[in-house]
Formats: sequence, C-alpha cells, structure tokens
Amino acid sequence: MADGLLGARFRWIAVRALAAAIAGVVVLGIGGRLVMLASRLLHPDAVGRFTEGGNLIGKFTLGGTVALVLFGGLGSGLIAGVVWVFIREWIPDNSWLVGFGAMLIGGFALVEADNRDFVILGDPLVDVVMLLALVFTFGVTVLRLDRWLDRRLPSGNTGWTVGYAAISLVGVPLLIPAFGNFFSRDFCFCHSPPIWTGVFLSVAAAASVTWWVLDFRQVSAVSRVLPRLGQLAVVGAVIAGGVHLTAQVVAIL
Repeated sequence: MADGLLGARFRWIAVRALAAAIAGVVVLGIGGRLVMLASRLLHPDAVGRFTEGGNLIGKFTLGGTVALVLFGGLGSGLIAGVVWVFIREWIPDNSWLVGFGAMLIGGFALVEADNRDFVILGDPLVDVVMLLALVFTFGVTVLRLDRWLDRRLPSGNTGWTVGYAAISLVGVPLLIPAFGNFFSRDFCFCHSPPIWTGVFLSVAAAASVTWWVLDFRQVSAVSRVLPRLGQLAVVGAVIAGGVHLTAQVVAIL
C-alpha cells in the first residue's frame, strides 16, 4: 500500500514539474523572445545599445534565441516548477487566480527598478505591462497544462513510476535556487529579493511536506490545521509579492 502511495506521489510531482517546464519553454522562452521583439519595435532609439546583461539590443541571433528558450524558458520553468510543486496543494483550481498570483509572486524576476534596461527604454510602461502579462500567462498555462497532463499521463505501471520518480528527483538540486531566489541576490540576480514572499512560500512548502508525510504514513486523523496554514501562507505570499512588485513598478514609472 505504501509503495502505491509513493508511486502516486511521484506521479503527482512529475505532472506539476512537467507542466511548469513546458510552460517555461513556450511562454517564458518563445513568448519572451516575442516580447523582446515587440520592445525593440516600440523603442527604435534603444537599438544598438547594450542591456544590463550585456546583450546588444536589436541584434537577433539563433544562438541567443536558443539560449533564451533553454535558460530563460526551460530553466526558469523548472525553477518555478519546484515552487509550484510545493504550493499546488493549497492553490484554487482557477487559472485566472493562478495567473494573477504568479504575476505578483514571480513578477520581481522580470520587473526590477534597479535594472538599467528600463532607463534605456525611455518610456517603459508598455514593456512593464508586457513582462507582467508574460508571467500572468505563464501561471495560467501551468495550471491548464497541469490539468491536461493529470488526465492523460498513466499510473500504476512500474516503468512509468520509475520515470516519474526520476523526474521528481531532478527537482532536488533545484530546491535551493528555487527558494533562494526570494532570499538572496546571488540566486535571483536582482538587487532587492522579495524576502517576505519567500518566508510565506517556505511556510506553505513546509505545510505540504508535512501533509505528504502524514498521507504516506496513512495517518487517519490528518491535521485540519495544515490546509488552512498552507492556504493562508499562499495568500500571504501573494500579498507580500504584490507589495514588493508595486514598489518596483512605481519606482520604474
């Protein structure tokens, strides 16, 4: 019975991780390239200047696009997927709410007042809107892919269970950078990490892990406190993220 529960949990984790990885490639990678193209067209005066990351504005290369899709898309999707796995238990099954929450929690990764790129662009309002819309779309896409994969991926087969376990274990080394993004400049590559958002997300993650352990041990009287704690922690993360993001947007504009 315990093996069946463990296999089911591996599948549960793998579904969430795959959804985030695919959404990362499609939305953050390919979609991010389209946003950059739109920004270049909106700001012709910025063409030829260098971004904070050292990239030349207006120069399109296949290598740069591949790097963006793999690192900016897949990499970011995997990092976000780790957080998604740990808070999914407490998230309402509403794609619009998830998109809005993703924007407030994760928007800091793309919209930061100290990023000189927003100065280069002159009037960055449209760019800020496009970047936040990108994160919103990522959240919506993750939930919809999550549902789609959950309905279609098989379970109960030993081979599939091994595959799900392998996918789940890939996320282990990503735990530190995924949550470290919210606490340290070294991980988020930003000047002002949203620490309180990270604190609330960590509480939600701890509630999830405790819930999983109790479920695996088949504890009949699962604490009623955990769901409420997890839900409140996610709400706290959204609020804290919103406060942090609002301050960044105001400073940019």
